[in-house]
Amino acid sequence: MQTWEYARLVINWVDVNYSACKLTLFMPGGRKAVSSEATEDAWSFFDKQLSELGREGWELVNVAPMAGGLGEARTTAWHLWFKRPVDS
Repeated sequence: MQTWEYARLVINWVDVNYSACKLTLFMPGGRKAVSSEATEDAWSFFDKQLSELGREGWELVNVAPMAGGLGEARTTAWHLWFKRPVDS
């Protein structure tokens, strides 16, 4: 049976002055997370992580937009889910 590992790349857009990005890897050995620092542009971090996931053989399997905001529903975050087979 094929075994998979998963990754979630999240970009949160708060306002024009602040965004945050986090990559979480769900691997057989446990969870590993890295995120954009306050001094790093979240969108540059997002682009870099997206490119690295592609080079490492991760396949995009789902995109989940998340709504938020006060008094109105609008997309404020995107969760991108990836998977790749675990080498046995």
